[in-house]
Amino acid sequence: MKGAQTIEATTVKQLEKAGVRVGDTLHLSGKGMCNIHSGATWSGQSNSPFMPFDCSQIIWNDAPALPLPESDLVNKAMALSQAVNRQLHPKPEDDSRVSASLRSAIQKSGMVLLDDFGDIVLKTADLCAAEDECVRSEKCAG
Repeated sequence: MKGAQTIEATTVKQLEKAGVRVGDTLHLSGKGMCNIHSGATWSGQSNSPFMPFDCSQIIWNDAPALPLPESDLVNKAMALSQAVNRQLHPKPEDDSRVSASLRSAIQKSGMVLLDDFGDIVLKTADLCAAEDECVRSEKCAG
C-alpha cells in the first residue's frame, strides 16, 4: 500500500503513465492554457474587467486542443468577422461589383472599398439583436 506521491512531469505522456491518484502532489512544467468557461453568470454588459473561470480543464504542451465552441452567438460573430475580412482583403478570384481599375485607384488614395457594406450591417444587426448589446460597435459605425 502506497501513500501520496510527488509526481513530476514535463509532458502529457509522463503524466498519463504516472497513474495520478487523489492526494498526490504534482510538479508540472511546460506551456499550456486553461479552458475558460464563462458560465451563465457573466454577460457582455458586465462592468468588471475580470471574467470568472476555473482551470479544471487544461490544455498542456502537446495535448490536443479543444474544439472551437459552438453556439449561435459564436456563429454570428464568425460570420460577421468573415464578411468584414472578405471585404477588407478581397482575393483576386472574388466577384466584385467594382472594376479592377477603380478599385486600384480607390486603394491608392488611401480609402478602403467595401463592396457590400449592407452585408456587414445585416450581420451586425443579427449579432446585436438586443438593444444594449454591441454598444461599442454601434458607436464605431455611427
